[in-house]
Amino acid sequence: LYIALFLRSGGGIGLLSAEPWRAAIALAMAVFALAMLFALWRRVGPALRLPVSVYIAAILAMAISALTLSNIWVVGGAVLFMASDGLLASEKFLLTAISPHRALMRHAVWILYYAAQLGITMGFLLG
Repeated sequence: LYIALFLRSGGGIGLLSAEPWRAAIALAMAVFALAMLFALWRRVGPALRLPVSVYIAAILAMAISALTLSNIWVVGGAVLFMASDGLLASEKFLLTAISPHRALMRHAVWILYYAAQLGITMGFLLG
């Protein structure tokens, strides 16, 4: 739903090539998504590879579609959303079961997630 909302409310995908900062953030997002895909691909079972790939593509599309908006709250929220999901996937699939970082990462996931939703919401309410 965010993808549709952002694309409908934004200035179009052409903004990514018109403004270099947007293209740079989109490129960084794509690199992050590919890095997560490669890291997760080796760790998840064959049954989860397609769902994980589709989910990563959906989150990347959501984040890039946010870059079509001029509201920095929404862009920041989308970046935080992507970071939250990256931490969640790392905690779930990449950390060892006895890692001392699990508890901290679980808290960070929720803080980033709620901050992302707040940023997106405030962007639309204030923008």
